[in-house]
Amino acid sequence: MTLNPKPFYLGRIFGIPIFAHYSWLPVFPFYAWAIASGLLPKEAPGLATVQYWALGLMTTTLLFVSVLAHELAHAIMARAEGLGTGNITLYMF
Repeated sequence: MTLNPKPFYLGRIFGIPIFAHYSWLPVFPFYAWAIASGLLPKEAPGLATVQYWALGLMTTTLLFVSVLAHELAHAIMARAEGLGTGNITLYMF
């Protein structure tokens, strides 16, 4: 038996239901950690740890929002061309 949980509901944008697959849950903290502890200390030395983490969380959030905006643009263009758009489900890959 395989365990395949349903994606969780995030809301609606322009009437299009938005879902996220559970595979995104471990990715968010991993990206935030990688940015806050690996990338930023090398690229912007001298900041406090809390600043690195705040920037890491903000950068990761903006990355996820940009992926959503990208997919939303596809759905809006599909509607403009007369194609149906059921929903958007965001997967890790």
